[in-house]
Amino acid sequence: MSNSEDPILQEKSVTAKASIVEASPIDSGCKIIGMDKNLLNEIGRQLNDVYWKDGCARNGITLLHGALFAIDSKNYSNSEWREHSASSLREILHQWQDAGRISNAFNLAFPNNVPNMKSGANTYRRLQNYYGYFSSICHHDVVGETHALRQIHSETTKGSQDFEKIFLEMAKNFIEELRASLPK
Repeated sequence: MSNSEDPILQEKSVTAKASIVEASPIDSGCKIIGMDKNLLNEIGRQLNDVYWKDGCARNGITLLHGALFAIDSKNYSNSEWREHSASSLREILHQWQDAGRISNAFNLAFPNNVPNMKSGANTYRRLQNYYGYFSSICHHDVVGETHALRQIHSETTKGSQDFEKIFLEMAKNFIEELRASLPK
């Protein structure tokens, strides 16, 4: 077809079938937890800086996308979506696992731009508790999950609460706390 025969180039009206564009699973996962995808990707890029400086081969963007992909899979009868999402979220901190090592890694990548253990001890302890929460879910450890929830929220957390709702809140809060512990 030559340019003179192309109806678009001739500015003629073209009728096309309407197509349904579905959101990607990552976009859907972002929507479910109320998180902006651009912010999520920025957090992932900053985590990649931490991993690179620490000699770790993980990819923050891939881990965050994996967590959100798994969250979206709950809409497709994936009965273990929490475990799959938790696995990606725990891997973000698995290299370090405890508050002091998390702080050291973040400060190695961003010297003087992130809290240290003196100024940000509570933040790093909370990140450590999130790591414990997501690890417990991965290992199907309801007692550990409840214990971690109590450390993060309060002693009043009970194991019989809505695990889906709590997980979605915890995933969002964890990502927001990661963001707060990285440079602005």
